[in-house]
Amino acid sequence: MCDFSLQSVRSRPAKVGDKLVTRDFGTGTRGFSAVDDPGLAVCILPGTELAFARSTKTRRPPITTLSSFPTGASCC
Repeated sequence: MCDFSLQSVRSRPAKVGDKLVTRDFGTGTRGFSAVDDPGLAVCILPGTELAFARSTKTRRPPITTLSSFPTGASCC
């Protein structure tokens, strides 16, 4: 399984040489799918190295996280 948000989608781990595309699986998340089977989520496991055929693009600004809160601030 990839991620809890894809638990209802067929999936398999990535293999060397896979050709992947990004896809919206209709679960509130995007992920990688096999070129020849768009309904199959392909899970990128920790430590996997990726190579891209061309420059990547994003549709919205990347999400940033705070590594610490300013003095006196609290999170919750």
